[in-house]
Amino acid sequence: GGGMIATGSTCLLEYCTFTNNTAAIYGGGLYLYQSSGSLQNCTFVGNSAPNGGGIFSDESSAPILDCVFLENESAGNGGGVYVQLSEIVISHSIFSGNNSVWDGGGIFTNGCNPTIKHCTIDGNTSLNLGGGVGCFISSPYIVSSAITNNTGLGVHATNSSNPIVSFCDVNNNSTGNFGGDTTAPDL
Repeated sequence: GGGMIATGSTCLLEYCTFTNNTAAIYGGGLYLYQSSGSLQNCTFVGNSAPNGGGIFSDESSAPILDCVFLENESAGNGGGVYVQLSEIVISHSIFSGNNSVWDGGGIFTNGCNPTIKHCTIDGNTSLNLGGGVGCFISSPYIVSSAITNNTGLGVHATNSSNPIVSFCDVNNNSTGNFGGDTTAPDL
């Protein structure tokens, strides 16, 4: 974590700003490992890491509520947020201008089934796969969210992933709205 690391902690972060931090491996702004608590009304801008430009959440349960992720960057997956083995809720948050080289310009999920609700995932970029949301061995529940105007697929699902997308606006993504192992998730 370039800005902060929380390991085995109860992390209560409110109205924090993480700007222009860099991590060598995980979480340019914040790295959560086996941590609980919550993140609320936080802003992540211009952070970078090989995985999880804004946040890398690993085996953690801290929900991400009312946060903003702008122009964060990942050389691997998860420009905005990388969620691994974490059954978290991401709610009422904005992801815009985030970039990843591989998958999940906005959000990348790996080996978990997070809930993504009431989020705006707009104008993010993946050079290879999912510009909006990337899923690997994951079946996130995405509800009442906008996944629009991303460079790459809106939602990319691979390796037995089966995202459930309900009451969402998924359109105008440069290489298609859905792709990967299936052409469309459960709607």
